[in-house]
Amino acid sequence: MSDDTMLLSALDMVASIRRAFPGESALIDDRLQHHGFSAEESPYRWVEEFSQLTTEAIEAREYSTAQGYLQFMSRALEGASTPTANCIDVYYVEALMWSTKDDRTLRAGWGIVPVNLRNLYVEMWGERPFMGSS
Repeated sequence: MSDDTMLLSALDMVASIRRAFPGESALIDDRLQHHGFSAEESPYRWVEEFSQLTTEAIEAREYSTAQGYLQFMSRALEGASTPTANCIDVYYVEALMWSTKDDRTLRAGWGIVPVNLRNLYVEMWGERPFMGSS
């Protein structure tokens, strides 16, 4: 898989998220700009920031918001090309809840993660105590 193919897939993912979540996209753009990045130059970082927004919604117990983001990414993963699936895996799922330390919050967040995203998470991080028997 070429670097160009992976980059185009990441840019397409950013464009899809922008269409679905314009307000959140503006916030992500502001965050990246603050750190000297742009979506065009750093689409992988942009997708990671979308993962961070999901994590922040979980931590704030805004589960319907987080679930909207998670369901969107779950649908994007279904039938995705290999480069798009890799983008979702590496830059969204692997970063999901990475900064969350509270076990109760982790359990609650895990409870709303769709199965296909859960599978990618477990492939990367393995089984974790907060996953319980879900």
